[in-house]
Amino acid sequence: MKKQKETLSEINGVFTDSLNFMDNSVEEQLKIASELNKILKNELFKGNVDEILALKDEIKSLKEELIKLNNKNDITLGSLLKDSVKNQYMKISDSITNLSDKAVNSLTNLYVNMKKSLNEKITTAEKNIIETKIKVVKSLSDSMAAFLKTQTKKLENCIKKLESLSNEIEKDEKKAEREKEEKPKKKIKTKAASTKKKSVMKELDKNKRKVASQTKLKAKSKSTKKDKQMDM
Repeated sequence: MKKQKETLSEINGVFTDSLNFMDNSVEEQLKIASELNKILKNELFKGNVDEILALKDEIKSLKEELIKLNNKNDITLGSLLKDSVKNQYMKISDSITNLSDKAVNSLTNLYVNMKKSLNEKITTAEKNIIETKIKVVKSLSDSMAAFLKTQTKKLENCIKKLESLSNEIEKDEKKAEREKEEKPKKKIKTKAASTKKKSVMKELDKNKRKVASQTKLKAKSKSTKKDKQMDM
């Protein structure tokens, strides 16, 4: 049980860190896209805003799903297998990976539109703003790349630990099931041995009474014979 809690706690921590990081990163993207959309009134950035808002909704939904899973009170040793808790964690892991791809794509799309805007007729002030924001996007790109590189390894390690834990639980359950099946057999065997013992004791007691009875009859027969001889 202790190992189970430690493993699930570690997995929850990695999942939460991943979602929080992406949420923060996407929020920065939203600020940039919203500001440029407001300044340039460019439909390109309106598309970026819509894309990023949809991504934020996905992250929020996944966070809520993880919280619900963490708050489950009926997670037992067997539930990782029987109640599909393991599958739920695996599903969240896959969703986080997909969200990571989307976060990278949204950042790429934002950068592409910023480069396009630089080629349009804009003021020097607007150009300076875009170039400043490009540096921010570069910084976001670098930090996201570094984070996802280490986080992907952590996610993969979590999945391995989850699989290992599930296999260990399955072995324990099978062992417990075998022991449960063997108990009635032992009881039957003990009962049979007890019955056999009683049967043997009963037979010995019967033979003992029989011998005693025969001894008594022989003694009586000798006494009668002796009495007859005395009468003669």
